[in-house]
Amino acid sequence: LVSTPNLPNGLMENLFRDPLSLYRKIPLNYKIGLGLIYSQKEIDIAKQSPHFEREMNLKFGYGIGDIFPSELLKSVIEDYDLALRDGQKILCVDPAFGSSKFAIIGMEKINDIIYVKEALQFSRPSPSAMLDLVTMKSKEYGNYCLVDSAHSGLIRDLNSRGIYASSVNFRMELSNMTTESSQCVKEKKIRIHKGFTDLLSQLRAVRYNDRGHPDKTELSFDLGDCLLMGCNYFRSSNVKIVSVPLGKQHVSFTKSNLEFVCSSCKLDNHSNS
Repeated sequence: LVSTPNLPNGLMENLFRDPLSLYRKIPLNYKIGLGLIYSQKEIDIAKQSPHFEREMNLKFGYGIGDIFPSELLKSVIEDYDLALRDGQKILCVDPAFGSSKFAIIGMEKINDIIYVKEALQFSRPSPSAMLDLVTMKSKEYGNYCLVDSAHSGLIRDLNSRGIYASSVNFRMELSNMTTESSQCVKEKKIRIHKGFTDLLSQLRAVRYNDRGHPDKTELSFDLGDCLLMGCNYFRSSNVKIVSVPLGKQHVSFTKSNLEFVCSSCKLDNHSNS
């Protein structure tokens, strides 16, 4: 098999990543031919192309996408501390469906910059194992998470465990999520750790479809969907999460001055829980 790198998570990349593959892998980037079939001047000219990293340097996804162009994405990739601090946090979950992967992204907003603190994806995981993992991770992110509304069962199970799982309706919100996430990168309001290679590959490769949404017909975009949820959450919501007294039953929350306020707290009228 011979191929130029194309979309991430495709046949060729999976073969290269598979340590049990029966194939012998022979990567041939431009350096093999430097001074033989390519001069340094020719390579310097070729590097000006957005497709260079993919066509000649074995990087999957480079120069393909148009939602998060490679050069813009490059400007928000950094090496930073992944430990959680005291910023506003959110956990975003895109459960597996069919051949897709179960994706989880944790994000924290510090000094008006959104930092991706973790990016995980799992192939064909156990539903119970994922429920346990999301429960544990949600507790690290303020007992709160966003979940694709198509997975009402997971949302219900998380709520039963005391996790506030909020549903995200992709059919209704995808256009806005795509716009807000793209703007985050353009305005450099987000940072993505250089170690999150799967997430970066998906972002580099994704294109707009004819509806202005991410085209997922050829690309696995599960981590990307999580990023869209998180960026939209931080940019379109100014809701302040406030602490409430423990040991009391909080019901009938209303939005007041961009805060969620428990009606019982306002009236000082709680039933015991």
